[in-house]
Amino acid sequence: MVNWMIIVYVVMILVLVGIFAYGYSSVDWEAILQGQCEFPEIVCNGLETLGFPGAWLTYKNLIWRCIVPLFGITIIFYGFISKLNFFSRAINIILSFIVSLSTVPTGVFVVFVGVLFAVMGIYTVILFFALAILAFSMAFMGTARLKAGGAIFHEMNKQVQKISKTEGYYGKEISESEKKINDINKKIDAGKIAPDVGTSMILQEERRIKECKQMITTAKERIKQIKDQEKDIQEDIKKTET
Repeated sequence: MVNWMIIVYVVMILVLVGIFAYGYSSVDWEAILQGQCEFPEIVCNGLETLGFPGAWLTYKNLIWRCIVPLFGITIIFYGFISKLNFFSRAINIILSFIVSLSTVPTGVFVVFVGVLFAVMGIYTVILFFALAILAFSMAFMGTARLKAGGAIFHEMNKQVQKISKTEGYYGKEISESEKKINDINKKIDAGKIAPDVGTSMILQEERRIKECKQMITTAKERIKQIKDQEKDIQEDIKKTET
């Protein structure tokens, strides 16, 4: 299943690269960069110095060619940065915006938007289905991972219950041996059992108590190990979900 998903991802990436290459080669740069800024001179000079084409600084193009793409690139970078889980959400948003804004003076932003408009239409449909498949596959893998995690936790709980029953059994054995020791002492005091025979019987029961206590200690350590493993798995799942 994993190999199949890797193949699907590789194919989708190749399709996206092919669409981008075709779009880049078919962009009419003169047409999309032809025009003048319609805002006040100080605003135009500032935005053009930053790297935005003057033709896009119009009331008609500003939203769709500048604000929306910049917002989309910010979301993409936020998705990558948030996966690193180094900073808080607010810092991740600020860093994502700074990184996306830095694509403007380098010209990457203009190329991205130009190719995006060049491939709109039938290629947008292909992109939509590619992204939809990617989203559904990631959701499916997430569901499968949760089910697998649930099965693991269920098995761990069964092990803990089984070990707890063993711990209870040895606890009862200790209680029984302590009762036997009390009975032996009473019989020794009453003269029903010779002191040397009674002492030998008591030593045997004490050895049994010692063995049971060791088994209980081992059971408790094993339960602790299982719970620690369960905690580690839960933390790993949380990291993959964030």
